[in-house]
Amino acid sequence: MELSFEFINQTEEQVEEYEALFTQIIDTTTRLLKIDDDYVKNTATEIEKWAAQLQTYFGTYQTCLENILSDAIMEGDTHDALERLKS
Repeated sequence: MELSFEFINQTEEQVEEYEALFTQIIDTTTRLLKIDDDYVKNTATEIEKWAAQLQTYFGTYQTCLENILSDAIMEGDTHDALERLKS
């Protein structure tokens, strides 16, 4: 990897020291930073499953709430509050 640095009002020796330090930091970071693609993909798959389950639960909740509103609490303040909650 080619690095380019610009230093203002620095001696050549300081510039060389900074470049060496920055190069060392980048090299070390590159060696230490490893992303496990399989882990990321597997985690994404699990999150998708959880999201699908959550959507199913929410749909069931909505259906129950609609049944309550249409069959059990058909009017009044509680009905109105549940209608607002539903939307």
